[in-house]
Amino acid sequence: FPSVRGRALAAAAAALVSISGYEHGKQLLCSAFSEGMLGHVHLDLVELFRAAATDEKAHSRRAALSFFEACLRVLRTALGFDQHFVDEHFPCELLLLLECDESVMVR
Repeated sequence: FPSVRGRALAAAAAALVSISGYEHGKQLLCSAFSEGMLGHVHLDLVELFRAAATDEKAHSRRAALSFFEACLRVLRTALGFDQHFVDEHFPCELLLLLECDESVMVR
């Protein structure tokens, strides 16, 4: 069964994609990705990914991949950031670890 952490991360990913469809949402997300702030609230999306990618539960690590995919879609498509921005802000070495993690592979 999916863990609470995995479900929360999936909900956060869905929210990112949803609010990226609005102009004000795009402005908030630009700030969240570049400064770690969502309005007046501290929100470190990269740290959310890092925590989930290194979680002890496989469901959370699998959710980290979905969260990264949502972040990548928002960054590249909705916000127009280039691959260089993604490489600088996301720990891509964690993607390599997740790629080799047998417990997150789809069966």
